[in-house]
Amino acid sequence: MHAAKWDILTCFTGRPKGFAKDEWEARRDSRGHEIVGYPLKFTIAAYAVEEHGAERCHVASGVVPREQILLTSGETKKIENQAGALFYCNSGCYGMFFEADKRASFRGRVLYFDKVIEACPAAFDVAKFTGFEAYKGPPQSHKRPQSTRR
Repeated sequence: MHAAKWDILTCFTGRPKGFAKDEWEARRDSRGHEIVGYPLKFTIAAYAVEEHGAERCHVASGVVPREQILLTSGETKKIENQAGALFYCNSGCYGMFFEADKRASFRGRVLYFDKVIEACPAAFDVAKFTGFEAYKGPPQSHKRPQSTRR
């Protein structure tokens, strides 16, 4: 196996050993919960790592072909071929999708875009990343995706 460190948006770091047996450290969200990622169709057009002193910011720009997202108002909105960026610098500087808490009024899966920028490095220009509408409503659970274990 390849022994070098690897990551995409620092989702995984460590040494690959095999599916579901890799050693890795999860990212943390602004409330200290582990971020393990949520399956999302996202066509990556560009990926970059920005160095800001001791911090590294990972940015993936691309297109979400089709999803249903939760708006701050509590309503849902269908997006199609929406361009935007996902990023992660630290637990106080990220923009990524999570699954919204289930509601009887939702039809199908609903995601929300969590954008936290309170602790971004001063030189990291969040404004240059266009795209997804940030959810600012009541806190959601930040659930893990379903296990792949049998």
